[in-house]
Amino acid sequence: MRSRTLLPTLSSEQKANSAALLSMALRSCQVSCRDLAGTEHAVEVTAESLYEAVAQALGILRGDQWVEEIGEGLTALHVRVKQRAVEHRVRMKDFSGRWKARGRRRQSVRGKGS
Repeated sequence: MRSRTLLPTLSSEQKANSAALLSMALRSCQVSCRDLAGTEHAVEVTAESLYEAVAQALGILRGDQWVEEIGEGLTALHVRVKQRAVEHRVRMKDFSGRWKARGRRRQSVRGKGS
């Protein structure tokens, strides 16, 4: 017989607290921009906010010999946040049962409003 590890169920308050912690977590980002010569450059940084990522990237790029001057004002910086991968495993029997039940609930709600 296999033993099962039961994971605790999170309350809505615990989920909200977890979401708040994740929003303040360090995130891996790729920041890119074009210098005044038209060459595009990109750098990887880890930051807590969008503007922290931009500040770190500018510090790195401005110190690099291969990067010409980076313009002020209208120069656009592109920030790509790399999200952590989330993996889920669903048994077909669970999917089929829950998906069909979801469809029946939607149909009953639509029928009441008509």
